[in-house]
Amino acid sequence: MRTKSAVLVGTLVLLVFTVGAASAEIFYLTNTSEKIDDQSIEGICVKVEFNGTHITVEDVSTRLEGESDVNLQAIKVCIEDDDIKAVSDASGLTGQWTHSYDSAGSTSEFGDFATICQHAKNEKNWKTRGPIIIELNEGVAQLPRNELNNSIVVHLQFGTGEINVTEDEETRDIGSSWLGAGLQIPEFPSLALPLAAIMGLMLIMGRRKKD
Repeated sequence: MRTKSAVLVGTLVLLVFTVGAASAEIFYLTNTSEKIDDQSIEGICVKVEFNGTHITVEDVSTRLEGESDVNLQAIKVCIEDDDIKAVSDASGLTGQWTHSYDSAGSTSEFGDFATICQHAKNEKNWKTRGPIIIELNEGVAQLPRNELNNSIVVHLQFGTGEINVTEDEETRDIGSSWLGAGLQIPEFPSLALPLAAIMGLMLIMGRRKKD
């Protein structure tokens, strides 16, 4: 009986470690610095995935589907510049990306950030929706956050999909916006780890009752 319990516990431990190794933090930037009636612009969204060694940033805005020249122009993170190994565009639509100390101070209402990643100066005419991959020198367990609890912001240009806004009977077009933390949705790997642990414990307790 002890042998069966040991095998069961061993299987559970293996499952937990396997799921844990595959898990990643995935969240979505939906809060825009530009507002419509004091609300974030609906349908504007950037996906961020962090796995400990890489940060992947990609525009998934439903509002901009089919629009041309949508552009992820800049990404700011709370990670120090020395801790970033390289920044690249996985889509191949833009070439060199740079990363350097962010001297601009506070970014809209999202607070201060340590490092800015952006197109090289000679790449300004090229547009990309990502994925942009930020590779870190060493693995980190969790993305650091600033004083306003933001870990990353993105400057997104809407291309030809400029958004018309009417305020106080004056009409203007919004061509871009900074995006900060919004909806956080854990995807399958993040959910699987605690579920695997709970199911394993229930199975062990159930077998003990039968014995």
